[in-house]
Amino acid sequence: MRKDIFKQGLIVIFLLMIFASGLVSDNCHANSVELVTAVDELECGGGKVIAETTCTADSKRTFKTCTKQSISFKDMKSGGKVVKKIYNKNTAFDEQFGKHINAFIWRWACTRGKDRSYLVLEFATGGSCAGCEWDEIYQIDGKKVASKKSKNRTQEAIQEAVEKFQRTYRALGIEKLPRSLFQRIKILKNQE
Repeated sequence: MRKDIFKQGLIVIFLLMIFASGLVSDNCHANSVELVTAVDELECGGGKVIAETTCTADSKRTFKTCTKQSISFKDMKSGGKVVKKIYNKNTAFDEQFGKHINAFIWRWACTRGKDRSYLVLEFATGGSCAGCEWDEIYQIDGKKVASKKSKNRTQEAIQEAVEKFQRTYRALGIEKLPRSLFQRIKILKNQE
């Protein structure tokens, strides 16, 4: 009987250790380094959009040292209440860096359509492939209305996604935005 209680106790301790390690790995970088969050804001169409990007505090940053990124949409007419928060789900895992972002939301622009303002986000993986960069359009309430990202990386699928995006762009009454109107999102804490 004592052996059974002892075994059960060991099993409980083992499960608690596994659970605790899961909590730690979700909140810490794989190399147990300090994480810092950079915050940037953009006013758009009576709302405020806030980008938060969490990266290592290490000065030797690489593309893989950021672990989380989110965009919050605030309605300034209702006192700044967050109406929607979206998370960048473009993540990967590797042994050296752990879970990290592999496609950043790195630039944004606010533009006016026929009847409202829209936020245009630009994503980039850091690569030079046909699908390593794409744009997404959001209403100021956080609803995604268009994306150039293709689930399939074939040239045909990417071209189809781009054409669908352009049709939506025109239907919304958004004028073609020159890339010079996009602002870089502050991804690193000390970035100006």
